[in-house]
Amino acid sequence: MENGQRICGNCRYYDAYYTKGISQFEIQKIGRCALFEKTLDKYEYCSAWQSNEQRLKTRRAVAEKELSELLERTSQLRQILEETER
Repeated sequence: MENGQRICGNCRYYDAYYTKGISQFEIQKIGRCALFEKTLDKYEYCSAWQSNEQRLKTRRAVAEKELSELLERTSQLRQILEETER
């Protein structure tokens, strides 16, 4: 299972390619390796593999911040609407 986690698709340097579908973007089984600057299959193995944990933590932190700001703006709109109803 150790090698199963070290496929390129789980690496911090891997960026998946997407194609435009009818109503959404569809992820492809190939992507770009930013380290070696080449296109490769997401199921390839590499000795330079590194965890993308930090990348995921950063994305989560950004999402939490945006959601917090959205909640604050929604609360402000609610307050404005309640005040105009009175």
